[in-house]
Amino acid sequence: MTPLLLPLAWIYHGVTALRNTLFDRGVLPSRQFPLPLIGVGNLAVGGTGKTPHTEWIVERLTAHIGKVGILSRGYGRTTRGFRRVMTTSTASEVGDEPLQMRLHFDTPQVLCAVSENRCKGVERLLEAAPDLDAIVLDDAFQHRYIRPGMNILLTDYRCLYANDYLLPAGRLRESRRGAQRAQIIIVTKCPSDLSRADRSRVLQALAPLPYQDVYFTTLAYAPLPKVSDALLITGIAHPEPLLEHLSAEGIEVEHLHFADHHRFTDADRRCILERAEAHPLILTTQKDAVRLAELNLPEAIASRLHPIRITPRFLFDEEDAFINTLYNYVSKDSRNSSLD
Repeated sequence: MTPLLLPLAWIYHGVTALRNTLFDRGVLPSRQFPLPLIGVGNLAVGGTGKTPHTEWIVERLTAHIGKVGILSRGYGRTTRGFRRVMTTSTASEVGDEPLQMRLHFDTPQVLCAVSENRCKGVERLLEAAPDLDAIVLDDAFQHRYIRPGMNILLTDYRCLYANDYLLPAGRLRESRRGAQRAQIIIVTKCPSDLSRADRSRVLQALAPLPYQDVYFTTLAYAPLPKVSDALLITGIAHPEPLLEHLSAEGIEVEHLHFADHHRFTDADRRCILERAEAHPLILTTQKDAVRLAELNLPEAIASRLHPIRITPRFLFDEEDAFINTLYNYVSKDSRNSSLD
């Protein structure tokens, strides 16, 4: 927290609190749709692992119910309006995270799209595929013009929303009270050996309401090539868990760290080419890989680029309970309300 910024945070709180009150009282409308809508989001800006969790959820949904849509805003894209995300899209056109998900789900069972207006986005997705069985709304927790039947709220273990402050003094987009809209809370990026005592400490800090289930996940990484040295390129909010993993794997890295969603430039390309000469392997995240692709790196460099697959892993044998909660929701006869 930055104490000098607290007065600005109080002003920000007044604006966001008024907005939420208008939605809570029905002055501002929230639309529902006639199929299961699952929102995955957070209270803080960036860095809670939304994309890996969204992909994990979509994988389970397609295995259970069939055809699933993913709708994102498309943060960082240069376009506006509704846009289908195709395997031939670029990160500049649709955003890095939606493109990452489209490339991961290269199947007709999953439709990906971006739209800053989530209501119009859902309408357009249903026009394109009336047989959709569910839609996952990526990073839509604050987009209250649409009302998911299930809200999944993520919070970083290292920076719980319960211990955070509103922008610009802290990282919260809205008051901690906004967590009340979630039916499920997932504490992400936990240590893989999180103890029961630490779990209880976190639960005490979050103080979930009776209708809220809390789960704990850690990050799992796909196997890496056997090397002792690599260049690591990241443009993500919090690379610390990845750095800790690489260190535990015995890989010494030179780290080129850029801001979250960084759009790589020609100067960055020259820097990458120069630094890559000293390393047998170039590591990056899947999210960064889709933006690095726009640099058209030489084949000698691109062939050594290894995107690291990251997935969530549930702790305390809670995965089955979460899946059952998810399946029970999408399988209900009474889904979200009909169209307004």
